[in-house]
Amino acid sequence: TFTTDPRCLDSNIVDPSLQALCTLQAVEDSTNGNIVLINPLPGKLGILGYNKYRNQTRWNIDMSMSKSVDLDETKTFRFRVDISNVFNHPFASGTPGEAGRIEFPTNPSMSINGGAPLGQYTYKVGTRTIQAMLRFDF
Repeated sequence: TFTTDPRCLDSNIVDPSLQALCTLQAVEDSTNGNIVLINPLPGKLGILGYNKYRNQTRWNIDMSMSKSVDLDETKTFRFRVDISNVFNHPFASGTPGEAGRIEFPTNPSMSINGGAPLGQYTYKVGTRTIQAMLRFDF
């Protein structure tokens, strides 16, 4: 759960007249109350390692089907269908994309001081796209 950063209440770090204005947050274990994630002090490195959290993987299946019919020796009729994102899985993205453009997921919100909950994606996109083609060869 989120709680006020305990350093906000430390008079050696934050002046007592400014403690009410301190908006830093920390993450604590709700079972025992221990702080598990805290902001580093200004000018100091945090203890959470680089690339500790990775983005989710995304798998997608595209499919195409075609049927060709010979009308005679010189004339052929062909029908083709291309389907992108066959199973219509949404995937996370930072902003909505243009229609038909494939977007890759962005990272979730990892700021413990931000407005979005920790680890939450802010937007999801992705729709099934179907394209059909008729062709007559002569």
